[in-house]
Amino acid sequence: MYLEAEKLVSASQLLAMLPTLAVVVENGNARTLRASLASYREDVGFEFLEAVSEDYEILSTDGLDLISQEFNEIIDTSMEGATIYRIVEFDQKLVLVSSSPIGSRDDPIGVLIAGMNLSHEYLDGLSHATGVHLTVMKKYYRIFIEPARDRASS
Repeated sequence: MYLEAEKLVSASQLLAMLPTLAVVVENGNARTLRASLASYREDVGFEFLEAVSEDYEILSTDGLDLISQEFNEIIDTSMEGATIYRIVEFDQKLVLVSSSPIGSRDDPIGVLIAGMNLSHEYLDGLSHATGVHLTVMKKYYRIFIEPARDRASS
């Protein structure tokens, strides 16, 4: 999970710092921004990307129909110049979300939100690959890890 989060954060941070993305956001050309996000999402392998203005206006989205207002705390933090990630619930699914300031960290012009679903298949695969049992506790979106039980002793 940590490696996926690091990949998500690093890639979204790099995308948000691209001068071309900042220019497209500043120009406000929705069609160009939508095409750019679709291209970035496909190149990097995210399940969704969304650009949000400093006024919380959704500028463009590609992938999930994400409602950014549900992520105000994440957006606020990125508007202060930080890149963060969280596990959040959206549309009754757990989603790993990264949020990065677009343009300058000192004076961002918006926020880029990137993410991927944490499906049962993904978590089962991670559990199988690592040999540990994963339990997701919804109340605080924490993932608890415990050693896998020896199948021979069951």
